[in-house]
Amino acid sequence: MRINRKIIETPGGGPLHSTESSALRYFREVAATGSVMRAGANLFVAPSAVSRQIRLLEEDLGVPLFTRGSRGMTLTAAGHHVLEFATHTQQRAADLRSELDADRHGVRGHVVIATVEGPLGRYIPDTLQALASTHPDIRIDVRVAGSHDVGAAVAEGTAHLGFVFGAPTRSDVITLKDQPLPLSVMVRPDHPLAGLPACSLRDVGDHPVALPGTRFGIRQEVDRACAETGTHLRISHEVDSLALLRDIAARTMTAIFMAAEDTAAELAQGTLVRVPLTDRRLTRTRLTLVKGLQPYSSPAARTVSDALLAAMD
Repeated sequence: MRINRKIIETPGGGPLHSTESSALRYFREVAATGSVMRAGANLFVAPSAVSRQIRLLEEDLGVPLFTRGSRGMTLTAAGHHVLEFATHTQQRAADLRSELDADRHGVRGHVVIATVEGPLGRYIPDTLQALASTHPDIRIDVRVAGSHDVGAAVAEGTAHLGFVFGAPTRSDVITLKDQPLPLSVMVRPDHPLAGLPACSLRDVGDHPVALPGTRFGIRQEVDRACAETGTHLRISHEVDSLALLRDIAARTMTAIFMAAEDTAAELAQGTLVRVPLTDRRLTRTRLTLVKGLQPYSSPAARTVSDALLAAMD
C-alpha cells in the first residue's frame, strides 16, 4: 500500500513532529477509541476536524480505513496496515529523539519489554538492578503475556524487546540469544509420579494436569509433544498464570509442566518435586530473546538489550 507523504508529513508542531501528521495522529486515536467524538475529546480538537483528516487519508489511499456502524468505528483490513505503519512511524520518531538526546545528555528514553513469566524471576530483575544506577534516565516498562502475544508486540513495534518460550514462530522477529530451558513435571511430594527418576508424557497421561492457555509457549510445546507421541492428557485446569499453576500443583494431586528455574522456590521449600521428562521435544525447549526487524534501535533500546544479554550470560 503506497501512502502519500504529503498527507503523512503534514506539519503538526515542529520538525520531528512532522514525522507523524495530524492525519495519522487522528487516525490512531480513532482506531484506539472506536469513536470520532472520543478521539476529538482526547485530542482537544473538534470532531469535524478528526472526520476531515480521516476522510482525506482515505481519499489519498483510495480505500476505506474504517467500517462505520452503530457500535462505532472499526478498522478494515487496510486500516490495520495503516495502523501498523503509524505505530512504526511514531516509534521511529521517539527513537530519533532519544538518539539526539543521547548525544547531548547521555542515554535516556523509554523501552518496552514484552515477556513470558519466567524471566520475571531472573533476567529482568537483574537487568533493572544493573541499569538503575548506571542509566537512571531510561524508563523500562515490562508487559507480561503469552509467547504468541509477545512475538506480535515485538513484530508490530509496540515492544522493543521480548522473551518468548521456545523458538520464535514468526519470521518478522530476530533472535538475539536463546538458552536451554527444559520442561519437567512438577508435583507435590506425595503424588504417585514423585518417586519416579523420570517419566514420559504417556506416564503423565494417567493423572490430572493443569496447563496454561494456548497462547503460552509451554502449552504450545506440550501440545506438539502430545501430537507427536499420540498422548491424550487429562486437563483439569487451564490457567494463564504460572504462579497459580504452581499453587494448584502444590495444593492438589495435579501435575504441571514447568522449567526448574521457574519453580526454584517451591523446590527449595519442598512443596513441589521435579520429575524429569524423557520426551525429546520437551527436554530441548528454550527461552529466546527477540527484537523486531527494524534496522534501527534507539540508544536506550540498545543499552537495555545489552544488559539483558549480559544477564542471560
